[in-house]
Amino acid sequence: MALAQEQKGLRSLSIANFEQAVSLCGGPLFLALLSRAYALSGERSKALEILNRLEALSKETYVSPFDIAVIHIGVGDLTSAFERLEEAYRQRVFRLVELTMPMFDNLRPDPRCKNLVRRIGLPLN
Repeated sequence: MALAQEQKGLRSLSIANFEQAVSLCGGPLFLALLSRAYALSGERSKALEILNRLEALSKETYVSPFDIAVIHIGVGDLTSAFERLEEAYRQRVFRLVELTMPMFDNLRPDPRCKNLVRRIGLPLN
């Protein structure tokens, strides 16, 4: 629901729902999505705070590079995002199939995205 709200431009509602997901479930996935929502809403410092938190956590336990990439995309650091997406590709992270979702539309014109999606074997519309 929060992703749909984000796509519709209902960012504050999206953030509230991601915050609830984090409080109920925790975990890197919801933290990454919350961080991205903060970044898209102009709250870059909150987004980077979560990024730092997940980077620190990744030194103690597994955090998917895909989750880290989601945050980098949100804050507009596409070079770091593609580095993490390539790492996810090497690790065969299944969630790479999500690159076809609307939340990644801004990546589609980038040749690095086209190359990655081609190697994964996904259609790129």
